[in-house]
Amino acid sequence: MDGVIHYGALTLIHGTVLALITWLLSATLLRRSRPAFQAALWTIVLLKFLLPPVLPGEMALSGWLAESTTSVTVTQRANTELSSEPITRESPINHEIATESRGDQALRLLFICYLVFVGVLGAHALLTLRRTGRRIRSLPSAEPNTLDEVLRLSEWIGLKRMPDVRATNDEMTPYVFGFRRSVLVLPERLMRMLDTSERRGLILHELAHIRRKDPLIRGLQGLAGVFFFFFPPVVWVSRRVEHFAEMACDRWAVARSEVAPSTYAGAVVKVVKEMRRVPQTQVGLPLVRGVRLLEERLRAVLRDDARKSPRLSLSAKMVLTCWSLFVLMGGSTAKMRQPTHLSQAFTSSGQEVSSRRETVTKNESHPIASSEYSKGAAQKQSVSSRQREL
Repeated sequence: MDGVIHYGALTLIHGTVLALITWLLSATLLRRSRPAFQAALWTIVLLKFLLPPVLPGEMALSGWLAESTTSVTVTQRANTELSSEPITRESPINHEIATESRGDQALRLLFICYLVFVGVLGAHALLTLRRTGRRIRSLPSAEPNTLDEVLRLSEWIGLKRMPDVRATNDEMTPYVFGFRRSVLVLPERLMRMLDTSERRGLILHELAHIRRKDPLIRGLQGLAGVFFFFFPPVVWVSRRVEHFAEMACDRWAVARSEVAPSTYAGAVVKVVKEMRRVPQTQVGLPLVRGVRLLEERLRAVLRDDARKSPRLSLSAKMVLTCWSLFVLMGGSTAKMRQPTHLSQAFTSSGQEVSSRRETVTKNESHPIASSEYSKGAAQKQSVSSRQREL
């Protein structure tokens, strides 16, 4: 249990530090970078929360963080031990053992409560996914004309296999569900409201989610939400992943179709106006996720470079690979080094404290020797004073 708690605490600390670093980079140096690049950066942060710091690597982020934290902690605790520990003939060992046992019991109880919460949330998420999957499989297949259109758009965007297309009469936006065999759900009423170019743009947006493997990332977000339900930074990172994933799919929809950026932006606004009165309850990847996100998406769509290729360049992929190796590795090296520093520091401090205790104990247990020692010291001091007077 102690090892699980230790690795969990390291994961939260290192993931939070990486989230802050990514936010600073995204707000300064990478402010004008492509949405796909920033979505990949925030996905790496999400993986940092899910991956325990056990991968090797001495010159990685986790190793540096653990090295600096260990050195500061060891120095502070060593100074505290040497300066504040009382030198008495008898130490309260039994009291310390009782305090530690009570602390272990409380920690064990808290860990059991955490496991119960994780089990309940995980079971609820699995039941919701099963119900949603059954409901989607019960929907009728889309019309032949729609199927032909989706097949043609899938070829445009580079999908190897066309997703299963279902039609619904519910008031909702188009969305994608599932990552092993993705299903595209299209609301018939909304599709009839849009013209041909607007409808193609929205369908391409949803197909881009499949092209980018966003349903799989969505599953990782759900997993992180279950395990770290008590930690707000994980929720914030998940929202950042969704934020830039939606913008990246907008770029795919505009770049891979003949729809004009202004037409696509108008289609998105039309969908938002239609769906404002309808609550979004689906578990898939919705098209719209808030006013602030919508505003930033529209600005990105209407920029001059909106029709540039949405693919990441080779140099960008190399940078992401190197960055992911740097931030995801280094845990086991830091874990192996930490006990070494701690043992060396506290061994030296313990030896010094024990030597001081032995000296005091010997003096207390031999009063004659201590008095003789004090008389000798007084004589030496008087002799030295006389020599100075001469």
